[in-house]
Amino acid sequence: VYVHRLCESLGNNNVVNNPSFDANGADTQTPSGWSEYSPNNTTGASYTETNGGSNSGARHLTHWSGSAYQVYTYQTRTGLANGNYTLKAWIRSSGGQNSCRMEAKDYGGSRRDFNIGAASGYKQIVMENINVTNGQCTIGFWSNGNANNYIFVDDVELSRQ
Repeated sequence: VYVHRLCESLGNNNVVNNPSFDANGADTQTPSGWSEYSPNNTTGASYTETNGGSNSGARHLTHWSGSAYQVYTYQTRTGLANGNYTLKAWIRSSGGQNSCRMEAKDYGGSRRDFNIGAASGYKQIVMENINVTNGQCTIGFWSNGNANNYIFVDDVELSRQ
């Protein structure tokens, strides 16, 4: 029992690919395991970097641009056992975006959003009771930002409860 609880506390139930954005070993606009979408072609506003510090490891995901931008960074996890999941991430944000959120969707229920406000230091946000009924879930981070608004994302976790 002790070993099982220790493994859970270390996040071994996490199904996210590249949760700390460090897998590439370098700053990149295309972090392994993650995809991006931009309705107004500002995909350059989503990338990994070391600037500003990470919650853990070397890098974090950044949404930022010197001009207005809209970008969504996401991954779809398939082959999940049905049941309740919890989505967590460590966030830093300038605030001031038109919209900034963590979301879970495509899991067999309505899209769930966690609206992200300003946070000068890393703060963990948690979305519980995501009831997967179809063996999959898309998790992601959406920003509709003004010039120089930013969000840093690190240590993303999707785990079965």
